[in-house]
Amino acid sequence: MVKLFACFLLLVISATANTTNVENLKVGLSISSKGQRAIFYQLARDFEQKNPDIKIKYTVMGNTDYKLSIDRWLAKGTAFDVLYWHSGQRLYRYAQAGLISPIDNLWQEQQWDKSFAPGLRSAVSVGGKTYGLPVSYYHWGFYYKKSLFKHLSIKPPQTWPEFLAACAQLKAQGITPLVVGTKNKWPAAAWFDYFNLRLNGLEFHQQLMAGNIPYTDQRVRNVFVMWSELVTKGYFVESAHRLTWKSGLPLIYRNRAAMTLIGNFIEQHLPTTQIDDIGFFKFPIINQELPFFEEAPLDIFMLPKHSNHLAAGQRFLAFMATARVQEQLNQEVGFIPPNQHAKISASYFINHGVKTLQQAQGFSQFYDRETPKEMAELGINIFADFLDDGDISSAIARLEQARKISYRIK
Repeated sequence: MVKLFACFLLLVISATANTTNVENLKVGLSISSKGQRAIFYQLARDFEQKNPDIKIKYTVMGNTDYKLSIDRWLAKGTAFDVLYWHSGQRLYRYAQAGLISPIDNLWQEQQWDKSFAPGLRSAVSVGGKTYGLPVSYYHWGFYYKKSLFKHLSIKPPQTWPEFLAACAQLKAQGITPLVVGTKNKWPAAAWFDYFNLRLNGLEFHQQLMAGNIPYTDQRVRNVFVMWSELVTKGYFVESAHRLTWKSGLPLIYRNRAAMTLIGNFIEQHLPTTQIDDIGFFKFPIINQELPFFEEAPLDIFMLPKHSNHLAAGQRFLAFMATARVQEQLNQEVGFIPPNQHAKISASYFINHGVKTLQQAQGFSQFYDRETPKEMAELGINIFADFLDDGDISSAIARLEQARKISYRIK
């Protein structure tokens, strides 16, 4: 009996020790769909099977709440070990503030230069150091009602005159050409970005985003002049400020509107009854002398400086970098895997997106990812207001004032 009790005691002590040795890895996630949530939890189970000494503890929020919380999470003493985030200025400002850890050693150990193109590493690097693991990227463009276009004999426009002609024809039929929901403001910024990229090119766009060019520059005014034509002709949906990008989609399903400029995260929100009737075309060419430049936001994972489990976080990143995992994740969420060895989804939208990005000569992240936080917040509000009033002078004056405030220009 004594021997049996001793054996039982040893088993209890061993089980307690094993439980004690398990690390809880706290991971913050920004989630926008049920499918995205499901695949991340599936990947957590897969990771835990391969790493039984680590337990994944997700904190999940919607995009808006997540963006409002991340500054606090990165503050000293906050117990997050891995955070889902975005490339561009949103990453750079945390790196420059010393709030996240560089992963150059991990990158070298895992030989990720064989998995990710040089441009992807440069997109997550600043000051000669690498700070993020690319996990997903996606394309932007126009999503339109195919049956409506066919009924009106409209072909997806490739040039700006063709686009204007399509809008005029739709408007003449009592159909609103363009849906944009600006209740959350940021969708309006896509219009500014694309007009600027198509009219002035990527280098000018990047310099503007960096605060090196005033918004009073004539080239910026040209952007608003072209944009205002769509506003004054009534091509945008009325009361856009009352709509989110999702709540405006039923207008397209019911033939009350024809198309929307949005990112491919839309795919996860299209109902099964409509998805086969939605087509895609890229933002038409405007300046024939410029190549195509596209919006291609890059999502990443990064390691907070004050993580309590840095080694475990690195193991999680190594897992998330593999071709198999990136393939699983991106097929579910409708994005493109950065790992060049991962298979691409057979989705109609992904195939068009890959073709669009392959034809591009360069990429922008998105206005609120490319500019400092203060400029981004002020800018997207100004763009949303412009969609309501079309006031060029007011928009330019307010943007220039915001530039001087955000970049501390006297």
